[in-house]
Amino acid sequence: MNVSCLNPKIFLSLLIFAMCVPGYAQVIHKIQSGDHPDSSYYDIARIDENEFWVGGENGILTCLDSLGNISHIELPVRGRDILKIVPSGQYVYLAADQGTIFRYNRLRDKWIYADFSEQGFGKLTFYDLVVMESGKLVLSGGHNRIAQGQVAIPRGFVATIDEELLGAPQIVWSHALLFPFALEYDESEDEVYVSAFNGVNSQLFSSVDGAETFQRRNTIPGLVHDLLWHENEMWYAGAKGVRYTQTGMAGKVDGKPMEMEGEGCIWSLLPMGDQMYSLAFNGAIVAANEDFDSYDFKIRPSTTSLYEAAAISSTKAYIVGHGRTILMIEHEPDQSGVTLRYGR
Repeated sequence: MNVSCLNPKIFLSLLIFAMCVPGYAQVIHKIQSGDHPDSSYYDIARIDENEFWVGGENGILTCLDSLGNISHIELPVRGRDILKIVPSGQYVYLAADQGTIFRYNRLRDKWIYADFSEQGFGKLTFYDLVVMESGKLVLSGGHNRIAQGQVAIPRGFVATIDEELLGAPQIVWSHALLFPFALEYDESEDEVYVSAFNGVNSQLFSSVDGAETFQRRNTIPGLVHDLLWHENEMWYAGAKGVRYTQTGMAGKVDGKPMEMEGEGCIWSLLPMGDQMYSLAFNGAIVAANEDFDSYDFKIRPSTTSLYEAAAISSTKAYIVGHGRTILMIEHEPDQSGVTLRYGR
């Protein structure tokens, strides 16, 4: 099996949308329209210089090159929702629902499919994943129904497992009434962070002993869905409350959040240039100013959720979302503030 996307079978033309602000030009290329009602892309990760993987609902896994060419990757098992894609050395890990982890060996072109449903994880989703410098995997998640936006007792947990996926994941933290949506790893300090939501607030925990124990550090009002360690500061994004379709929020830990009324949950953050982009429930891309207390501009290239992003260069990034939406955003200095562009 060849998962390279350098010679794609599918070629899609680019539709161009533009939104401009003084000093910068933002250009949106629509690589793939969000017209698939039963399947969404939940995550995107850069695998190497010219290869990006996009995964999501029902086990769909797509490969992109830096020009927007698309090909399909066949998983060894279908029907698992892919929530997180993490490259680490020669491996690519995919965290999924129903107690499933996939690992792809890029050097050997070989998949490992680890099903932990018989070890008590069958009704649980691995919602987020980080790989420590030691190679240890840290996973967070909880009940499958919560991960699917439904109602259930969260059964939240953080677990660890070795890079070979041998044995069952070892739970190192758990709470029946908290759901840990987000993990982050500060490699310089070898510190793992996790944010867990209780229906009102999010508790931020961290571990400095190899993810063996976690200590509470902060309480953040609202639902924190994403953590980002950027320029030696911890950023977060989410919603003001459990009603994630209403007011979104984003900010720095220990700082005042920027609230975005009517935008819905901010699913994730994308740093680009001197701005921080927020990807919203209702399809908006919001760019914050340097103080992160108000936004400089807002564009709405989609009518449904935009979930994750991955940088292509210092001025370009892919954004993926609901209905298999794939966008390319360009953030370029432009003294006129106006850009007109057609084709690639």
